Amino acid sequence: MEKHDEIPQEYVTPVSYVIGWLCVTFGSIPLFIAINDKNMVALFIGLGLLFAAVVLFLIGKHQSRELIKKLSIRKSIQ
Repeated sequence: MEKHDEIPQEYVTPVSYVIGWLCVTFGSIPLFIAINDKNMVALFIGLGLLFAAVVLFLIGKHQSRELIKKLSIRKSIQ
């Protein structure tokens, strides 16, 4: 059996970036509700989703750096 190479051929956007943008999108909706209605539950939900987005962006940044390193190693081998 042939072992598949784990290094991708080209750069792809990490999944955590995409999920982070979804958290920003859906986290801003409860924040707008909290601003208009003075609703503390919506405020905490919105802030929680935005905090999760920041964490996911940091994870995505790390994954992106690792992927770029792997791609540069692959190009130097070829």
